[in-house]
Amino acid sequence: MLYWLCHEWPCFSVISFDLDTEEFLSVPSVPSGQEDGRDVSMGDLGGSLCLCKAESFEINVWVMNDSGSQKLWMKKISIRTGFYRRWPGGVYIPMKYFENDGLLMFNSRLNAFFYHHPGNHSPFIYLKLREIKYSSTEAISHVPSFISLKDILVGKDVEILNINSRCAVLKLPGETEALSLVEEN
Repeated sequence: MLYWLCHEWPCFSVISFDLDTEEFLSVPSVPSGQEDGRDVSMGDLGGSLCLCKAESFEINVWVMNDSGSQKLWMKKISIRTGFYRRWPGGVYIPMKYFENDGLLMFNSRLNAFFYHHPGNHSPFIYLKLREIKYSSTEAISHVPSFISLKDILVGKDVEILNINSRCAVLKLPGETEALSLVEEN
């Protein structure tokens, strides 16, 4: 199944394409009040389709439950952000949900990861990507499969960066500098 997040101002919708039947299908919208199309992202969270919506005072993550006869959205996480100025605005992309209820998100406008855990005294840990010379980047949560991510993404506007060096001492020709994260307050 392939999914698209369609922004049709002032709202959004999700459309799917079934590869087996070659049919386009509409996906039910998230519960009422969440259709506003600003600051919405779609991705994979723990093997399930998810939508993340940044509101004025909270960030909500909805997960698609398609195990039954119909597809239903369930709210997985709701992060109270308090005053909006405390949390940077923009689109948050959920990257990883941890068993301890922690959530790692990426904000492409700031080129930074945010780690939120409901038990922490601080609302989030801010991890900025250093050595990035671009004004905007994207992070993709990749689930290994028989299809190479590089084969899918390579295009005229895509540059693949090696984040983990193969060997700390030896750098191979064409290998890029390693990226690093720094915690900022």
